[in-house]
Amino acid sequence: MINEDKMYVCKVCGESFNTERSLHAHLKKHNLTVAEYYTTHFPKKDLLTGDPLPFKNKKDYFNRDFLSRNRLIKWLSMQSREDAEVRKYIINKLER
Repeated sequence: MINEDKMYVCKVCGESFNTERSLHAHLKKHNLTVAEYYTTHFPKKDLLTGDPLPFKNKKDYFNRDFLSRNRLIKWLSMQSREDAEVRKYIINKLER
């Protein structure tokens, strides 16, 4: 039985897949690497500088918001301690 909650949909053509691995294999049809696919359709930028984040693997790509720990520290030092969004960001990161 297919679990409809875990369908992976290609952002290029809309085709659905049961596994992430199937989606990644399908990307060859579009002449895309996994890195090209995610950086194009899910672009992520360093919160401090706005520089694009490099893709090493999917887990790392979606868990990072900075190119380095030093940039995270600099960004935090520039934020207000009372900023609710910054507090929410820090709590979210600590929970992960």
